[in-house]
Amino acid sequence: MFNAGKFLSEHFTDADGVIGLVGKHWSDVPQREAVRKWFSRGSLPADWIPVLCVVLEREYGPPVSLAPYIGDEQRDIFA
Repeated sequence: MFNAGKFLSEHFTDADGVIGLVGKHWSDVPQREAVRKWFSRGSLPADWIPVLCVVLEREYGPPVSLAPYIGDEQRDIFA
């Protein structure tokens, strides 16, 4: 599964970091209380994942790899 808490913490630090960076690069900014819940729950709405990735790309250049935030659960489903 996607580790949204780790992704948010490593790239945005806190809710104000999300609000500030999204506001700089995107016209639709999430409400602060909603973003605080993303951090406290360690999850975020699926629609925001690509938006946050685009915001990070616009700010820093190269696209953000999501591989470090995906659990490495490689199982043989036929075993």
